[in-house]
Amino acid sequence: MERLAFTVSEACQALRIGRTKFYQLLANGDLRAVALGRKTLVSRDALENFMASLPVIHLQRTHDADAPQSSVCRSPSGKDVRAKTTSYAVAQKRCNPSPATTK
Repeated sequence: MERLAFTVSEACQALRIGRTKFYQLLANGDLRAVALGRKTLVSRDALENFMASLPVIHLQRTHDADAPQSSVCRSPSGKDVRAKTTSYAVAQKRCNPSPATTK
Protein backbone atom coordinates (compact mmCIF):
# COMPACT_ATOMS: atom_id res chain seq x y z
CA MET A 1 0.00 0.00 0.00
CA GLU A 2 1.29 3.44 -0.93
CA ARG A 3 1.84 5.97 1.75
CA LEU A 4 -0.99 8.50 2.13
CA ALA A 5 0.64 11.00 4.48
CA PHE A 6 4.06 12.18 5.57
CA THR A 7 5.31 13.75 8.80
CA VAL A 8 7.00 17.16 8.64
CA SER A 9 10.45 15.55 8.67
CA GLU A 10 9.51 13.09 5.93
CA ALA A 11 7.93 15.82 3.80
CA CYS A 12 11.06 17.94 4.19
CA GLN A 13 13.19 15.01 3.08
CA ALA A 14 10.92 14.31 0.12
CA LEU A 15 11.04 17.96 -1.01
CA ARG A 16 14.73 18.36 -0.12
CA ILE A 17 14.00 21.47 1.97
CA GLY A 18 14.52 22.46 5.59
CA ARG A 19 11.88 22.79 8.31
CA THR A 20 11.98 26.59 8.16
CA LYS A 21 11.20 26.61 4.44
CA PHE A 22 8.49 24.00 5.02
CA TYR A 23 6.72 26.16 7.59
CA GLN A 24 7.11 29.23 5.34
CA LEU A 25 5.33 27.32 2.55
CA LEU A 26 2.55 26.40 5.00
CA ALA A 27 2.19 30.01 6.17
CA ASN A 28 2.06 31.30 2.58
CA GLY A 29 -0.58 28.73 1.66
CA ASP A 30 1.68 27.12 -0.94
CA LEU A 31 1.55 23.78 0.86
CA ARG A 32 -1.33 22.23 2.78
CA ALA A 33 -1.02 20.13 5.93
CA VAL A 34 -3.41 18.70 8.51
CA ALA A 35 -3.13 18.14 12.25
CA LEU A 36 -3.74 14.74 13.76
CA GLY A 37 -3.44 15.21 17.49
CA ARG A 38 -0.01 16.73 18.03
CA LYS A 39 1.30 15.45 14.70
CA THR A 40 1.34 17.51 11.51
CA LEU A 41 0.81 15.45 8.37
CA VAL A 42 1.11 16.29 4.69
CA SER A 43 -0.73 14.19 2.15
CA ARG A 44 1.01 12.72 -0.86
CA ASP A 45 -1.44 14.66 -3.06
CA ALA A 46 -0.48 17.93 -1.33
CA LEU A 47 3.21 17.27 -2.03
CA GLU A 48 2.53 16.33 -5.66
CA ASN A 49 0.30 19.40 -6.18
CA PHE A 50 2.96 21.65 -4.68
CA MET A 51 5.64 20.21 -6.97
CA ALA A 52 3.33 20.59 -9.98
CA SER A 53 2.75 24.27 -9.10
CA LEU A 54 6.46 25.14 -9.23
CA PRO A 55 7.77 26.89 -12.35
CA VAL A 56 9.67 24.84 -14.90
CA ILE A 57 13.22 25.91 -15.66
CA HIS A 58 14.12 26.08 -19.36
CA LEU A 59 17.85 26.19 -19.99
CA GLN A 60 19.36 27.22 -23.27
CA ARG A 61 22.81 26.18 -24.30
CA THR A 62 24.96 29.15 -25.13
CA HIS A 63 28.59 29.30 -26.12
CA ASP A 64 30.48 31.07 -23.38
CA ALA A 65 33.90 32.17 -24.54
CA ASP A 66 35.09 32.40 -20.93
CA ALA A 67 34.00 28.86 -20.01
CA PRO A 68 36.83 26.35 -19.78
CA GLN A 69 37.03 24.16 -22.84
CA SER A 70 39.36 21.40 -23.78
CA SER A 71 40.95 20.92 -27.14
CA VAL A 72 43.30 18.38 -28.57
CA CYS A 73 46.43 19.31 -30.45
CA ARG A 74 49.59 17.45 -31.38
CA SER A 75 52.82 17.94 -29.49
CA PRO A 76 56.13 18.12 -31.38
CA SER A 77 56.58 14.40 -30.65
CA GLY A 78 53.31 13.66 -32.46
CA LYS A 79 51.26 12.70 -29.40
CA ASP A 80 47.81 14.13 -28.82
CA VAL A 81 47.82 16.69 -26.03
CA ARG A 82 44.63 17.82 -24.29
CA ALA A 83 44.88 21.41 -23.10
CA LYS A 84 42.38 23.04 -20.73
CA THR A 85 41.95 26.59 -21.93
CA THR A 86 39.62 29.50 -21.45
CA SER A 87 38.75 29.83 -25.13
CA TYR A 88 39.13 28.19 -28.50
CA ALA A 89 41.42 31.00 -29.69
CA VAL A 90 43.82 30.43 -26.80
CA ALA A 91 43.82 26.69 -27.51
CA GLN A 92 44.66 27.32 -31.14
CA LYS A 93 47.52 29.62 -30.13
CA ARG A 94 48.91 26.96 -27.81
CA CYS A 95 48.57 24.25 -30.45
CA ASN A 96 49.74 26.35 -33.40
CA PRO A 97 52.06 29.08 -32.10
CA SER A 98 53.10 31.70 -34.56
CA PRO A 99 56.71 31.42 -35.83
CA ALA A 100 57.68 34.66 -34.07
CA THR A 101 56.84 33.25 -30.61
CA THR A 102 58.54 29.85 -30.99
CA LYS A 103 62.20 29.51 -30.20
